[in-house]
Amino acid sequence: MKKLALLLLFNLAISFHLLAQVFIGVKAGGALTNNVYDGVGISGGFGIGSLKTSYLGGFFAEALLSENFSIQPELLYNNKGYTAIDNGPLSLHYNLHYVSVPIMLQYRVLDRLIVELGPEIGYLLDATSNRSSRGIFMGIPSFDEQLLSSYKDLDLALNMGIGYLLSDKWSLNLRYNMGLYDVTEDFYTSVFELDEPVLISSPVYNRSLQLSISYRVF
Repeated sequence: MKKLALLLLFNLAISFHLLAQVFIGVKAGGALTNNVYDGVGISGGFGIGSLKTSYLGGFFAEALLSENFSIQPELLYNNKGYTAIDNGPLSLHYNLHYVSVPIMLQYRVLDRLIVELGPEIGYLLDATSNRSSRGIFMGIPSFDEQLLSSYKDLDLALNMGIGYLLSDKWSLNLRYNMGLYDVTEDFYTSVFELDEPVLISSPVYNRSLQLSISYRVF
């Protein structure tokens, strides 16, 4: 019994020690997002449209693995997408609303400087635009409606970033989110000048550059 009690106390001590190395917090920030056909850029010749200013926010849990290494899973709302027409009040923005789960491996290079790398899985909640677009004929969806309906539920990405510890509670993070998974299905759409529907078929990937601030709640 004494050995069993000591073993239980030892396990409890280890559990409390591990729990003491886990920090829970919140984060929020802004982003520049786009969709690309191919390549690693978030804009330029590969971009479908122009960069869209966007936002993100959610929760994180940071677990210390050693003095320099930690792992940080996150649960975020991520607004991705792109600007199709950049013309002031007439601009057309496509918004992709994701719940994202990044899992970041972080390494403290210097006292306050951190580098990070990790995968991310995202689930598409909705795909919308800032302008209502209806087909001319009743029951015929517009191109915008067809395009938004073509987005798949799943997104897979790789995150690379750097962070800076402002204090024991606050930190800044700059992260590049590179989509690895084609997020759209092929679809046919009608073109008035042509008798036959046109197939819209090309791999499309999400890209974003994110700047966020984090706060350790406890």
